[in-house]
Amino acid sequence: MTADDRVAAVRAMFDELERPESALTFSVLDNEVTWDARALPTLDSARVFHGHDGVRSFWRAWLEAWETIEGFFVEEPRYCASGNQVVTWWVSRLTGKGSGVPVRQEAASIFTFLGDRIVHVAIYLSHDDAFRDIGIEPAP
Repeated sequence: MTADDRVAAVRAMFDELERPESALTFSVLDNEVTWDARALPTLDSARVFHGHDGVRSFWRAWLEAWETIEGFFVEEPRYCASGNQVVTWWVSRLTGKGSGVPVRQEAASIFTFLGDRIVHVAIYLSHDDAFRDIGIEPAP
């Protein structure tokens, strides 16, 4: 799998975000995928999830934290391939459940591939942190 193929796979998953049970998403994620969401500020989703059931649990917990998701992607996600990893970053607009507080949330993820499957996902609150974690200069 080339770097362009890895970026295309992550981009296709992002295109399916409104359908969390998408067959496409789970066809790219390894059965034993590790989904590390410890950087997220929501209590129920700020932990490490394992396997497809863990990914489903993450999405349930994350979605339950928000009253509304006005724009999952306020800005088009950007992508950068580095070795067997793809870094992607974006901005979302959300409203906190219960508080009604509007939130403009920057986020980034590192998708790590083994062959043609994603085996690890780490979520960050800034693309600088994600790039720093893989040891390369942040993209603008």
